[in-house]
This record gives sequence, C-alpha cells and structure tokens, in this order.
Amino acid sequence: RGMYDAINTGFAKSTGEIMCWINSDDILWKNSLYYVASAFTQNLDMHWLQGFPTVIDEQGELIYKRPHVYSKFYFYLLKHEQSFHFIQQESTFWRRSLWENAGGNLSLEYALASDFDLWLRFFNYENMYCTTIPLGAFRKRYGQKSGNKELYLREARNSIHKNIKKLYLKDRLVIQLIFLLEKINSKLHSNLIGRFINNLQSSLIGKAKMINTP
Repeated sequence: RGMYDAINTGFAKSTGEIMCWINSDDILWKNSLYYVASAFTQNLDMHWLQGFPTVIDEQGELIYKRPHVYSKFYFYLLKHEQSFHFIQQESTFWRRSLWENAGGNLSLEYALASDFDLWLRFFNYENMYCTTIPLGAFRKRYGQKSGNKELYLREARNSIHKNIKKLYLKDRLVIQLIFLLEKINSKLHSNLIGRFINNLQSSLIGKAKMINTP
C-alpha cells in the first residue's frame, strides 16, 4: 500500500524510545545517533529534535546547508510555499510517547507529504527543539519521487486545512487577520501595514528552541 504503509509497518515492529526514519538514498551523518541519544538523555523536556538541515548530491558531497524551519506558524502562514523550506525529515528524531500521542502512524492519505502532516500533529502536543549539529542529509538526485513540488505543496495544503482546526481559536483568528491584511495591502502597498504584518508574523513564528551540544 505504498511507502508510508511500509514505514508504519516498520515502526509497529520497532521497540526503541527514540524514533526516526531514513530513506534509502539519504544518510545519517557520523556520530549522529550518539549525539541524539545524549541530547534526549540530557534534555528530558525535549520530545522532538531537528538537526541542522543539510543536502548532499548523488556522490554524497555536501551541496548546502539552510536555516531550520521550526514553527507551526511558518506553515500555517504558508511561508513554505515561497521558500520551499520544510522540517527536514532526515534530521528529525522524536520520543515514542509523542508518536503515540499524535496517533502512532503516518497518514496514508498522502503520497509525498505524510511527514509534513506528522509534524503538524506533533505540534499539537509539543514544541520542536533544534540543534546546530547536522544529523541527517537529504540526497538530491535526478528523477527522485520527492522532486514533484506541485504535488507536495498540494498535499501540504490539504494537511494544513485539516490540522488548523486543532489550533486555539485566538491563533486561528490571528492567522486570518494576517491573510486579510495581506490582501488589503496588495492593493494599498502601505509600508505601515507591511511592517505591521511582518512584526505580527515574526511574533507568531518566534525563535527556535535551541539545545546545547551534549
């Protein structure tokens, strides 16, 4: 029944307290699992962690690094549709308790964006933590399934529409206000309204919760 059903089957057979998955063409960096074990042991309030996002080429050479994406509001405000930056699945680890609270499965509703949907469900329970240590890398190669950006964004939109209903009412209202102001400002081109929108967005997205290197 597809990739995500297979991953669900694997997770159902797993027994560890810290979970992740790595696709066949991607990698974990050297010592990443040692670092993850130390980080979760020393930060008991941390329920999921994203390493510093990295991308490699077909030969395994580092192409680039990019900033973390760490806030649910980054997605509910559709910032990812402009940047095409997401929480990097290859670099993300979580406690089994969070997985179980969020439903204990990857949705089979999506062909590509079930990881995106899982992160939004995680945000309903816990904030993400980040580290400057690279943990995993996405391998960019010709013809890969994840290269279908249009489908991924379409599925991400569907997940957002479903999960936004679980946000607090005040958060939903602020998001609606921002979209309304952006629509108004597309006609007025007001610097004052633009600055207000930017400040409001920055306040919602906030700063990454960083952990120290163990």
